[in-house]
Amino acid sequence: MKTAILMTSVALACVLSIGAMAQDAGDPVNGEDLFRNCLACHELKSDSGERIRRGGRAGPNLYGVIGRPAGGLEGYRYSDGLSALNASGLVWDEENLAHFMSNPNGFLEEALGEGHISKMPFAFPTGAADIAAYLAQVGQSGS
Repeated sequence: MKTAILMTSVALACVLSIGAMAQDAGDPVNGEDLFRNCLACHELKSDSGERIRRGGRAGPNLYGVIGRPAGGLEGYRYSDGLSALNASGLVWDEENLAHFMSNPNGFLEEALGEGHISKMPFAFPTGAADIAAYLAQVGQSGS
């Protein structure tokens, strides 16, 4: 009897964790739509100079951000917090970028301790995983 309960519990945990993983995956189609909120400060410009999405230049170009060291785009002046994140060796992936976008100052505080702030004035409590998935897709497509 105990074995049956244990097996049922393990199976249920596996099913629930698969659902949670699927839910955590971002939707790049929705992310493309949400990214328009980022265009006031950011653009998407390929390494060859092609403008994929025209936007502002107050923030760094986000083309190829997934796989890039945090605070590592040459020619952009980052906040002290993102410069410290760069020195720590953090590399953006979809998960940590989404976490950063959902609460930039909170992310820096968790990663570096108190007193570090971001220049990013906007946060995405929802939709950040979708935007990160879109940025990953755009950066990998070479478009």
